[in-house]
Amino acid sequence: MWGRAPACLAVPGVACRRVIYNNYLMTRIKIVILSILSFLILTACFEGYTSSDGGHLKVYMPPDTMKELLEKNNREIMVIDVRPFNAYEKGHLPGAVSMPSSEIKNHLSEIEKNRDVILYCETGGRAQQVIKYLEEEGYSRLMNWGGYTRWEWDYTQGIYP
Repeated sequence: MWGRAPACLAVPGVACRRVIYNNYLMTRIKIVILSILSFLILTACFEGYTSSDGGHLKVYMPPDTMKELLEKNNREIMVIDVRPFNAYEKGHLPGAVSMPSSEIKNHLSEIEKNRDVILYCETGGRAQQVIKYLEEEGYSRLMNWGGYTRWEWDYTQGIYP
């Protein structure tokens, strides 16, 4: 990278500008690729995260056990979709309630602090941000289920309930 300058610098012209532009372009492409990879790695790491008192919720990490939970209609565990509302309307896990991450502060009164809560979004990153906020507000029975695409069955459409 810090080697000799391109030979074209001795004779500036169109070819020289092309070499400089190509180097610039390659650097930008590398930065974009590294940024995307970093994002994917970071968001994948949050799947399965539990807060201090949420470890018992890990039993619901496999999609089939989550399906069993939702089919039982167990109201003791709250499942929250933190994606934007229009994404929720297009399809969500059966029984999940919509609380978009941008509006979570407005929904705190709907979430009991002693209740088990499972959150999900597109990849797990947004759910993790909400979990961090809820932890700061005193919630401790939380789990990040990750991305909704892990769900292997039909989604529920429209507004629930």
